Amino acid sequence: MTHCPFCKSTNIISRHAGRQTGERIGSVTGAIGGAANSISGAKLGSMVGAVGGPLGLALGGFAGALLGGLLGATAGTVAGRQIGDMADGSFVDNCQCLSCGSTFRSV
Repeated sequence: MTHCPFCKSTNIISRHAGRQTGERIGSVTGAIGGAANSISGAKLGSMVGAVGGPLGLALGGFAGALLGGLLGATAGTVAGRQIGDMADGSFVDNCQCLSCGSTFRSV
């Protein structure tokens, strides 16, 4: 069990600061990448939606672009979380004592 190196309390929580930062950065960059590639998703969606006529073209294109952005954001979040977990384990003070408020890295 982890204990605080300052007050020796066992009332400790994990902060996950690296994970949270990695998720945020990853989701934004993934969404940007997904939006940049959404043109191909819109084209594919339009081709599939062409069966339904003009309305199908419009809805298919919109759905393809939307899915491109969502998939990009999801992939970025997952990748960012993994990188953030590595940072939490190696570089960041990832524990906080609820008794005295100090932060420290678990050993």
